[in-house]
Amino acid sequence: MSEQVRALVAEVQGHLETLSADPGRDEALYDDLRARLNDVPSEERTSAWRRTSVLLDLAFRKRARRAHAQLSIIRENHRKADTLDRFDVFWARCVALLDGWTLGGHGYRRALRDQGPAVWADVAELTALLDAAGHRAFANSGTLLGLVREGDVIADDDDADLGVLLPGGTLAEVVAAWADLRARLAADGVTDADFEQRNALHSKVIGARGTRIDLFPAWVLEDRAWVWPHTAGDVPAAALLPLASRETSAGTVPVPAEPEPFLESNYGAAWRRPDPTWEFDWARARTRFPDFVAAHPEFAEDVTE
Repeated sequence: MSEQVRALVAEVQGHLETLSADPGRDEALYDDLRARLNDVPSEERTSAWRRTSVLLDLAFRKRARRAHAQLSIIRENHRKADTLDRFDVFWARCVALLDGWTLGGHGYRRALRDQGPAVWADVAELTALLDAAGHRAFANSGTLLGLVREGDVIADDDDADLGVLLPGGTLAEVVAAWADLRARLAADGVTDADFEQRNALHSKVIGARGTRIDLFPAWVLEDRAWVWPHTAGDVPAAALLPLASRETSAGTVPVPAEPEPFLESNYGAAWRRPDPTWEFDWARARTRFPDFVAAHPEFAEDVTE
């Protein structure tokens, strides 16, 4: 790295230190620093340049997709070098600059950090509502991961996830049950109307306390468990049912009988190690659930927002 680039990186880092103590964000300052970092030739963009570039974007909540991609590269390089502890230190700096926000596949959103009681209360209320409608719900995806790995919400997550058990002895009956449930919830004003119009294969509810809760269809056929969009019959039904429970600040939340197979199916074998750069592969999900996707021809592509 040339002395000129080294000086620029040090200058940006100095501004970031000031921002850590001052919640104000000067857009003109961002534009100036961003332009100067962009002017650095590609051959001089070292790891220090990349880290500084990411931190600048996070501090001002800019360029979400690019910042997330760069974060993923940084973490992967540390994983290959067996230095993930150093990435954890870097991510702690990121969290401080995000100042209550997080960055994921949805872009910049308010993090669930310190919101556990509100999240679990919203989850409990929705679970009870679904149970009253004859559908058992259970903690799924990031919500299940948080309960099993950390005993609470994942601090850097931005929503909650529930699986909803659907009746049916055939896939056609399951699909019909899912359509019926969605229609009933929409008629009752429970689901997010704007989201429902975007043709996603799952639904979204906004809890009374503002928690975004994704609802994903789940079913059992021929003694195999299916949970859209991550478990495509590769886990035995006995790992799902009968549901167990985990304690939260708002009471118990139903969980699969054996959560680990579902977490591995969703996040891979390394699910026990936190990865704030993780992003779900929706394209792969559609290839693993071809019949379920084909049963919804009106949904050209799944929506993740």
